[in-house]
Amino acid sequence: MSALKKSVLVLLITSLAGCGQQLVEFGNSSGGDAGTTTPPPPAGATAPTVTATNPGNGLTSLCIPAQINATFSAAMDPLTIDGTHFTLTSPGPASVAGAVTYDAATRVAHFAPASGLVGNTLYTATITTGAKDQAGTALASDKVWSFTTSASLCVMPVNLRSLSSFVAVSGAGLTNSNTQLPAVTTLNGDVGLNPTATCMSDGSICNPPAGAPKITGNLYANDPAGKASAAKADLISAYNDAQGRPSNATIVSNLDGQILAAGVYTSGSTMDLAVNGTLTLDAKGDQNAVWIFQLGSALTANTGSKVVLINGAKAANVFWAIGSSSTLGSNVDFKGTVLAQASNSVGTGSKVEGRLVCTTGAITLLSNVITLPAP
Repeated sequence: MSALKKSVLVLLITSLAGCGQQLVEFGNSSGGDAGTTTPPPPAGATAPTVTATNPGNGLTSLCIPAQINATFSAAMDPLTIDGTHFTLTSPGPASVAGAVTYDAATRVAHFAPASGLVGNTLYTATITTGAKDQAGTALASDKVWSFTTSASLCVMPVNLRSLSSFVAVSGAGLTNSNTQLPAVTTLNGDVGLNPTATCMSDGSICNPPAGAPKITGNLYANDPAGKASAAKADLISAYNDAQGRPSNATIVSNLDGQILAAGVYTSGSTMDLAVNGTLTLDAKGDQNAVWIFQLGSALTANTGSKVVLINGAKAANVFWAIGSSSTLGSNVDFKGTVLAQASNSVGTGSKVEGRLVCTTGAITLLSNVITLPAP
């Protein structure tokens, strides 16, 4: 090939290469639609957080808990919620031995000490950044909180068993009168009557759900399935459990004006709330705080009195074990499960968040609202 032909060939190849590069650059430009376009990086993932702890941070004089809990903002990888990443320490170099579990349904991690915690001691719980959500995103920083125990163990709730779905149970029937029409008595839960199955409202047989009182659950009156009978048996067990707990303090009758921390409170005779009186139950930030009141005889909450729950206290964790009967006056705002040996009577317009259950006597209602407590 002559020198001239070689020069022409080199020039042609160079020109074609330049055109090809321009085509590639055009295809990769922002205006092109070529499949080689690189997508932008994904936005940063949100790190999970600990939204609540129990015990809470900074609590003092806390009853000794059976376990320490932490609630997460997102579903976590259970393989990262373990004894390496969730620890408990007290003064000294060694960590507290314990087992860590994770409840996926509630997003709660539990630390259960291998042996009971010590009273009057500062403890520090830590969840490290080794804890990750199901997308593999770690906590942004360690979660650290502390609490100081008292000398007493935490009180556990009374086990209600099948009784938990019942708002009212009695051994001698239920009688209602709607004294504040158009308002009628409403029972927000199941009702069990055993052995006396009588349910009367203003002289007529109860006819739920259309009749009065309104019963949003089921009425079991010596039913073939035996649910009323089972509830009655569990009522007796719950009463015996509550009355059998070791007492923290003795109360001399009058509850008015008292602010009580969680515990077991005992009166060999009666307990009373004065007219327009107030009893305050203070959980001090402990959502599992429990109150048990043991009475040798009767409970009386006079007209306009109320039970007030503060700092995380729950009606579901308040129990009244009464040796005879309970009597709530008119316009009372009451909290807790009433476990009476004899009867329960409620005055006009009063409300109960809890349960009215009694072993041998009847329940008497007057335009009331009785509602199962939130868990």
